[in-house]
Amino acid sequence: MILNDPWFLLFLLAVPVVLLTYFRTYGSIGISTTAPFHRINPSLMLMARYILPVLRGACIVLLAIALARPRKGMEEIRATTEGIDIVLAIDTSGSMRAVDNIEKKKIDRLQAAKEAVKEFIEARKEQYDRIAMVAFAMYPATQCPLTLDYTVLQEFVEKLDFAPPKEGATALGLAIGESINLLKNSKAKSKIVILLTDGRNTFGMKPMDVAPAAVPFGVKIYTIGVGSKMPYIMRPDPFGREVWQRIDRPDFLLDEPTLKEIAKTTGGRYFRATDPDSLKQIYADIDKMEKTRVEVRHYVDYQDLFHWFLFPAMGLLLVEVALAGTRFRRVP
Repeated sequence: MILNDPWFLLFLLAVPVVLLTYFRTYGSIGISTTAPFHRINPSLMLMARYILPVLRGACIVLLAIALARPRKGMEEIRATTEGIDIVLAIDTSGSMRAVDNIEKKKIDRLQAAKEAVKEFIEARKEQYDRIAMVAFAMYPATQCPLTLDYTVLQEFVEKLDFAPPKEGATALGLAIGESINLLKNSKAKSKIVILLTDGRNTFGMKPMDVAPAAVPFGVKIYTIGVGSKMPYIMRPDPFGREVWQRIDRPDFLLDEPTLKEIAKTTGGRYFRATDPDSLKQIYADIDKMEKTRVEVRHYVDYQDLFHWFLFPAMGLLLVEVALAGTRFRRVP
């Protein structure tokens, strides 16, 4: 609520004057002693006479507010946007359990990816972009379709978990195909896929057999290779204790040439993330490159609220005048 003419609130200074005028001293008569009057208890009506200045003061307060013309603005925002539709394709295979930096942040690759993705989504809130999410290991699965409800999307990201051990292979080609299907009917000016993986294609169609299909639909693919050259994973030693062990297995190694070729074929870029901090920086860089042009127009329709104060003021004034002229009438 705002006041259109706030200077009318200066009338509130009249309230103390009204109260002082009411309680001013009138003429008196001299009597020898007031002792007999001390035994007389004042009646309830006598005490109630003080309601008159209260009514008068409340009336002035309400009138001052009504004259200040309070208004409520009903704001409408219309956004014209050259939107971007984004698919976040995240690897959830078993190799994402690895930790790349046990000296700083002992969080696995999937948790690091989730934190980076959540920050990326948060940064897109003012861009009015639709975002979807695909999780993949041996098989891709759409976790969330294209949506503007970022709160729901963040909940899906938070619930993202590793694929079952029996489905721990990495199907990059199938993940790319699933992502393209989500975007092929989109009418957005820009369409991008952010593909995050820490391994190489070990199941299904070859990525380079699928990636060219993105070009006719105007889909760009940004590929992010996650993982250092010395990953660790928590495993039990011969004595049953959980210890960090180095991993040197082919399924934990990136196929960087393929990821670079995917990005180049579709007009995107390839990034390498060696730790959680660099992963967050990569998502921030993509956010800067893929900005949406948004034209926002504000419309404000004001609704007057003065009658909510004027009518009660008139009512209090009538009650005060009626009581002052009848039950609480004062004789000079």
